[in-house]
Amino acid sequence: MIAATNPASAGAGLVPHKAISIPPNFTGTNAGGVSSFDISFVDPGAHTYILGDRTNNGVDVIDTRTDTLTMIAGQGVFKGVVATCAVANSCSGPNGVLIVNATTDSSGNITGGEIWAGDAGAGLTSGAGCVSASQCSSVKVLSLVNGSLIANINTGGMFRADEMCFDPIDNLVMATNNADTPPYASIFDATTKKIVAQIPWNANTNGAEQCVYDSRTGLFYATDPELNGTGNNGAPGGISVVDPKVAIAQNFTGTPGPGQGNTVPVVATYVLPLTACDGPQGMAVGPAPQLLVGCNGGPASAQSGDASVVINDGSTGGTPGSVIAELLNQDGPDMVDYNPSSRLYTLAKSTASVTNLVGNIGMVSAITFAADTNISTVATSGGAHSVASDPGSRSTFVPIPKASAASHLCSANGGVDANGCILALTRSISNTHDLDANTASDVLFRDTSGNVALWEMTLGTGAIKQSNLVGTVPLLWSIIGQRDFAGNGYSAVLWRDTSGDLSMWQMNGPAIQGITSYGPVPTSFAVVGTGEYNADGMGDILWQDSQGNLSISFMNGPQITSTQSIGQLPSGWVIAQTDRRGAVFLRNTSTGDVAVWVMKGATIVRAVDLGSVPLSWTIAGIGDFDGNGSSDILWTDTTGDIAIWLMETNPNLVQVLSAAGLGTVSPSRWSIAQTGDYSGDGKADILWIDNTGNVAAWFMNGTTVSSSVTYGNIGTSWTIQSLNSE
Repeated sequence: MIAATNPASAGAGLVPHKAISIPPNFTGTNAGGVSSFDISFVDPGAHTYILGDRTNNGVDVIDTRTDTLTMIAGQGVFKGVVATCAVANSCSGPNGVLIVNATTDSSGNITGGEIWAGDAGAGLTSGAGCVSASQCSSVKVLSLVNGSLIANINTGGMFRADEMCFDPIDNLVMATNNADTPPYASIFDATTKKIVAQIPWNANTNGAEQCVYDSRTGLFYATDPELNGTGNNGAPGGISVVDPKVAIAQNFTGTPGPGQGNTVPVVATYVLPLTACDGPQGMAVGPAPQLLVGCNGGPASAQSGDASVVINDGSTGGTPGSVIAELLNQDGPDMVDYNPSSRLYTLAKSTASVTNLVGNIGMVSAITFAADTNISTVATSGGAHSVASDPGSRSTFVPIPKASAASHLCSANGGVDANGCILALTRSISNTHDLDANTASDVLFRDTSGNVALWEMTLGTGAIKQSNLVGTVPLLWSIIGQRDFAGNGYSAVLWRDTSGDLSMWQMNGPAIQGITSYGPVPTSFAVVGTGEYNADGMGDILWQDSQGNLSISFMNGPQITSTQSIGQLPSGWVIAQTDRRGAVFLRNTSTGDVAVWVMKGATIVRAVDLGSVPLSWTIAGIGDFDGNGSSDILWTDTTGDIAIWLMETNPNLVQVLSAAGLGTVSPSRWSIAQTGDYSGDGKADILWIDNTGNVAAWFMNGTTVSSSVTYGNIGTSWTIQSLNSE
């Protein structure tokens, strides 16, 4: 074994894994890099992230499967950065962006769809206002396939068309002109590219910010920073609610312009109390009935506790617009985001306050509303105000401006600080083996008398924080799984006895918070893995019967909500490992072939045969060793050789990125006990045990052993309870 050295360094709630550079290939005065940008958006079905990039006068398009820039769509057709305007951003573009009606082929290649992006007017403050298309604000429609301009829709404003949202049921887009007086929204038919209605906002709303479409209610929602105030967020703000079906009925055909023609009634306005939120700005649709509202801050910030809020959309009962939760110390976000895979809210907090001295990304559980670790994204206040996540690749994207070079976030992840970058991050969580919810994996033991014990590991160091006896269970019961079935960060322990009875311990460190018994399941059914198969943040149970038929029991905490069949495992294949992200790793016991299934619910959305490996090699574990959000394969052979395949495994792409050997460890003495993220740095580690009971760990950085530690000797009567890897 490698001698013990310094343990791995501390991790963060979001772990950066790649800096995506924007090349200086546009011949403008502010060409290249990342400096002036606005709203970002992810379409998970099209595996695409886009960013309104004013510096490069276009929309940056990034493939979220590979975290690579594929094009700058519409480059040169926007206003770009207009520094001569009194409020530069109001006269610049592109601003808000959106993907509409994207389509892909069976290989995941984009075959259709559009990018909608808001552009600015000339910023005229007197006279007749905008009188020609070149002077008026617009929404530009670009091809998602090649970035070409499809349509340029005049919205009639003197300043920018900004943030927007899409109603896929009625095929409508809503975009706000937030800087005009009064602010207003335009609603477009996405097929005809025509404005069907325009909605004048209250003149004293201090702008109009993020809008969302909520499929649960069929309504548009838009944040109003202030209602009848003086423009400093000192008066209560609110949410304007718009019924898009009324927009269709209005059949607007007049000349575009603020308040002209037929108007769509705002069906409700939710006023947010200053004690909860001042300056509502960003907004995201969370799990029912939640809407997250990011509050920018203002004179009442101390009164509101620098909070953002979660409100009720009324879809499951209760009072629409009422505050469900206040998220303390989460003020300042221009954009907020919800990722259904991790069940996390992320808030791009670009405004400094007493408790928020630098811009950073706040992370809050949509289940418990507890704050997770923040990652600092800028060295000074402001700048990094945009965030969007992809539930398929599990990545979160944050543009880092050139002005934040002192943060070194770009250079630390393969970019150039002086140019800025778009940073791709992955959340550091360990839902397997993490029994105390501190994001570091723990180690569960059992002895020959049935005693169960737990090592809780220390976040940041991987050292043993404490060791406790959990309880004693008769030996006819076996631990068959450890997974976060409730989506609350705490792994539960799944038990089964020799008669087929199933039971679950809900854990809080060494304390058993609750026990659920499910009764007997025929012994012809075996649990062959656990994983988050339906991307709801909660682990599920994978079953196989004696005929090779597979099924999944979907969980909501200890409750089995449904069990669905997958189909029959092909002859000669066995389930080798499963991971927490919904990937299933298979091996053919005759040919040595290795395959990966990526699941979406009970559907196999991607199945890839990775080729044959000699049967002298065994899959010893699964873990995200390089922190890229995909599980990798840990191999060992009969001579003790150790190797890792670094993988990409998401619904759109499965492949081996690279492979490397780690050396040879005596197989007659040492064996791999399990994989887990024992330091909580977002990268899986390897836990070892020898034939005398010595336990050690390798802390990994991809295919490099960055450090190791020897924990001590547990004797031969105790065994590590590991049945599923990472």
